[in-house]
Order: sequence, then structure tokens, then C-alpha cells
Amino acid sequence: MRVYYTDEREPIEVKVTPAVQVAIEHHYDASLVDLTRVEHVYYMAWAGLKHAGKEPPEFTAFLETIEDVERVEGEEVGPTSPGP
Repeated sequence: MRVYYTDEREPIEVKVTPAVQVAIEHHYDASLVDLTRVEHVYYMAWAGLKHAGKEPPEFTAFLETIEDVERVEGEEVGPTSPGP
């Protein structure tokens, strides 16, 4: 995923690793396939960055700093994604 900020920071890319995927499922108590709200996309980006040690610990603080989040081509989005 690529995260765009509201300030002068360059966009940053984040991987949604298996550890991040499981953390998201635990947080929402739902399968990734069932998560369809825009909040889920932002949470996925935040969780990936937090897991990599790159974001503030609070999700709401992160939301105040971002302009947009987009999927980067070629990335895996979940355990049911087709392989290479």
C-alpha cells in the first residue's frame, strides 16, 4: 500500500504482511474478505506502518496526518490472493 500525507512528507509504501493481516482480523474479529469499509483500508495501512515501527501508536492520530491510501500493483492483499 502507498500512504500519502497531508504535509510535505513523501508518500511511503508499506507491506501488509501475514502478521499484519492476522492483527487486523483480530482487531475487527472478522475475516479480511469481510472487511469492506474505508476505515478498514486505512487501518490496514496504519497497522502495516505501526508493525514496521513507522507510525504513532494511535490510529486516530494517523488518520489526521494522511491524505490518501492506495493499493500498489502487484502486492498481495490477503491469504486468498492468487500466487505469482
